[in-house]
Amino acid sequence: MTTQRLRADICAASDVAAWERFRTVLRELNAQVEEADWVLGVDCYRVRVGDQELTVFTDAWYVDIEGPDDLVRHVVRLFERRI
Repeated sequence: MTTQRLRADICAASDVAAWERFRTVLRELNAQVEEADWVLGVDCYRVRVGDQELTVFTDAWYVDIEGPDDLVRHVVRLFERRI
């Protein structure tokens, strides 16, 4: 069985306060960066949250995430509660 993957926008790359809220959410989830890469102007981080993997993409304009549907929705809910 394949887990459905979802992608979600988090914030503008220039929004320092939102970046900090996002990092706080990842810390609360005990997220661990497993791998970092750079591809054509996009930083890509593979982050382990429990037994699931979340990919965080950053470029000059935006920060977005991709991962299992339930994990992405959970991260977005936690992030939005901090606004």
